[in-house]
Amino acid sequence: MGALGRLRPALIVLSVVTAAACADVLGIKDLPLETDDAGSHDATTPEATNGEAASDDGTVDTGPSVEDSTVGDAPENAGRDAAEAAESSGPDAGDGGGETGACPHACGPHQTCTITDGGGACTCTSTICAASGTACQNDQTLVTCTTDGDGCLYVASSSTCQAPQSCSGTAPGAACSLTCASSCSSGQTTCISGASGGLATCTLGANGCWAYGPPVACAGAHQSCTGTPGSAACTCKTDPVCTSTAATCASSSALATCAQDPQGCFYEASSSSCGASTTCSGGGCTGVCGPGQSTCSGNTPESCGPTGQWQAGTTCNGTAPVCVGGSCSAPPPSCQSTGAGISSCGASSENCCTSLEVPGSTYYRTYTNSGSGPTGEADPATVSNVRLDKYLVTVGRFRQFVAAWNGGSGWTPAAGSGKHTHLHAGKGLANSGNSGSYETGWVASDKSNIAPTNANLTSCSPSPWTNTAGSQENLPIACVNWYEAYAFCIWDGGFLPSEAEWENAAAGGTQQREYPWGSTAPGTACPGTGCSYAIYGCYYPNGSGTCSGVSGFAPVGTATAGAGLWGHLDLAGDAFEWNLDWSATYVDPCSDCAYLTTATYRVGRGGDFAHDATNLPAATRNLGPPTDRLNGCGLRCARTP
Repeated sequence: MGALGRLRPALIVLSVVTAAACADVLGIKDLPLETDDAGSHDATTPEATNGEAASDDGTVDTGPSVEDSTVGDAPENAGRDAAEAAESSGPDAGDGGGETGACPHACGPHQTCTITDGGGACTCTSTICAASGTACQNDQTLVTCTTDGDGCLYVASSSTCQAPQSCSGTAPGAACSLTCASSCSSGQTTCISGASGGLATCTLGANGCWAYGPPVACAGAHQSCTGTPGSAACTCKTDPVCTSTAATCASSSALATCAQDPQGCFYEASSSSCGASTTCSGGGCTGVCGPGQSTCSGNTPESCGPTGQWQAGTTCNGTAPVCVGGSCSAPPPSCQSTGAGISSCGASSENCCTSLEVPGSTYYRTYTNSGSGPTGEADPATVSNVRLDKYLVTVGRFRQFVAAWNGGSGWTPAAGSGKHTHLHAGKGLANSGNSGSYETGWVASDKSNIAPTNANLTSCSPSPWTNTAGSQENLPIACVNWYEAYAFCIWDGGFLPSEAEWENAAAGGTQQREYPWGSTAPGTACPGTGCSYAIYGCYYPNGSGTCSGVSGFAPVGTATAGAGLWGHLDLAGDAFEWNLDWSATYVDPCSDCAYLTTATYRVGRGGDFAHDATNLPAATRNLGPPTDRLNGCGLRCARTP
């Protein structure tokens, strides 16, 4: 044999020695090495127990030294054989002998070798199975549990439950089944809220359970889903106005038209306003006033009742003696004391500062009317609401102003005061004489034109003014120039009315009356018609037609039959009234306007105690130089509504 043949017995010995050494290290002693897969006999013999190698012919040969084992592949084979021997004899070998630290035989497929201090034993591997049968691994997986020959339970198979089924129940009787719970029963209904809500009906689902289906909107626009779950239904909404098809009041100011839809529901189909001077009551617009309105009847506040009729309140007195805009208030400065011409005017001796509201309107400033309606209409004007004093300014009221002026050392108007600040966003009246401009108010340089001295106020003949208070305090003040009239109204909390505002009150707005009271001729007899409609033509006090001094003036409010549409007295006769405008040809159109571009004359309206009836019609215009003092020219103030 060659060199390789001579070395093989030594390799065998090396393998045996190594395996024995490994067994010794692992604590396994005197274990016989098993044959290899080829069925060869044990690699160890009694002769090899002393570490000596046996030759092929049975002789013992010590073989070469370890250093010589590097020839060929002997060392590799020797190491592998030793490792295999050690592994097969280790403590975890399933088929090991009955020695301490190992299972006595190979464990079953569903067992595990469990090592304890006392030895090893085969035990059943833990699973989800608790008994033979079926169990739920999770809500979708059903497993079948079986016991093997070793008595161990194990999962023999599994299956997935198909929707809508799920795994339910306990072992060993679990199963794939429907687990839903019905939420309703056949025919029941319920309301579903939300944008896509409506009435939902209970139906049988594909999963075998009863549940409410998708909601269906109620058929009518005037229906809604109502009721408790199980018995809900689409029912008519309760209309806040309509309970039948009859006309009814939607509010105190609006009339509703009611209708019924195909589902039998009543609803408000439309509504219309009753207008400013009527109230909705009993299914129709009726009455003479609108809801929430108030006014003054003399010095008594009135409010509009539920049927559109004025209802009187308590007459103003005490610290709020003046009815203004339907409520009692403190009087303006000219009426803050008491006495003739201050706190007692007219037939009812009411406060002389009583102020009545004039509703706004659009009317024609130029027209004629002899009782059959206005004709020759021209120069339209639109005016807003304004309050106008019921009475002409009296001597008694003007005396309070003279005291405040105090010879020029006292009160005088501030620059820019006296404007209609409630109009045109605070800019006042539009100036029809200069498009795009507005009321400027009091001009500071006009202060020098205020001079209500005794001498000036008595310079006219006749003049109702007296140097001290006397029997003429209830007469209208006269012999005042335009600047003093404007200053008085500013001091008294108001302003001079524009010509369009004054005529709207005198003409009755759109009625465009011939006279403030209508078309009845004023007459000449006094006592009688000559002084019951207007004080004019020197017919007061005895109908003579001849004036005799101051006796031709009548106390303000004497001509009670001559009241205008809104209750103002002496709009015709007794004294002309200065207006704010300069005199000029009407400029059209006019919307809350006045002619404020400087001209020669200021406007005066209404006639006086001495002139004839041609000055009494509401549309008649008069004029005069603003610095002039005329024996029949006085004033009346306007105020913010």
